[in-house]
Amino acid sequence: MVIHLTLEDYLALVRHARTVAPIEDCGLLGGIVEDGAKVVKKVFYLTNTDHSEEHFSLDPKEQFAAVKELRAQGWQLLGNW
Repeated sequence: MVIHLTLEDYLALVRHARTVAPIEDCGLLGGIVEDGAKVVKKVFYLTNTDHSEEHFSLDPKEQFAAVKELRAQGWQLLGNW
């Protein structure tokens, strides 16, 4: 399935990953499915509580807040990294 992400969001995601490197970056993508494609409406940057270069665990409070916000907007959880 195709994921549509704005150039602005893509560049922000890359910048964020570079700032937390070498720790693995993580977050959630919220948005809608339209015409068979995932359309990202918001990128949620979350804390990697493992502070690891090899794996991540999402901060549960941040994850809950992100999911609560995307549901309030009528969006779906489209993916994570």
